[in-house]
Amino acid sequence: MVTHSDPERRVVHQINGEPAAQVYAGLLGVPVASLDETTFAMNPLIFQMGGEHYVRAIARANEDQSLSLYCAIENGLILDLGRAVDPLATAQAAFARVRMEIGEPALILGCDCYSRRVQLAKQGLLGPMDDLLKQNRVFSFSTCGEQFDGLHMNQTFTGAAIALDHAGS
Repeated sequence: MVTHSDPERRVVHQINGEPAAQVYAGLLGVPVASLDETTFAMNPLIFQMGGEHYVRAIARANEDQSLSLYCAIENGLILDLGRAVDPLATAQAAFARVRMEIGEPALILGCDCYSRRVQLAKQGLLGPMDDLLKQNRVFSFSTCGEQFDGLHMNQTFTGAAIALDHAGS
C-alpha cells in the first residue's frame, strides 16, 4: 500500500512504510541501482478497481529512493506487481474484436503509450508490432498514457476505429 506520496508531483515515497524503490526492487529480487525504464516497462505497478486492473507506470527511481510515476497516485492505493503479457496476441485479439463489431476498418487512430514501446523493444517485437499495425490500417503516435472512462492509464494502446463500410447504410 502507498503510505507516503506526493500526488501533485506523482511521486511515491513509501510503500508499506519503506522506501518505494527498495520495496519495488526487493519484489523483483534486483538491486535498486539496476532499476531502469526496461525494468519498469516489463514489471509495472497495477491497482485494481471495480474488478478491472490499471497500470501505474513508473518513470524513474529517484536518488531519495522514491519512484516517479507517469500517472496519478495517492496514499492508500494498494498496488500489485504486474508482469508483461504477450502484446502481439493481445493486439491481434483486439483487432479481431474491432472487425466483429464494425467490420473492416478504414482507419484506426491509435495512442500508443511510451512504456509499451519500451516493452516491445525489450522483447524484440517492435518490427512485428509495426507490421501488425500496418496490416490493420493503424495510424498512431506515442503518448505517456491515455484517458479511459476518466481514468489516466499507462502501458496501453487505445484507439478509435472508423469502419470501411457501415452495414445498413
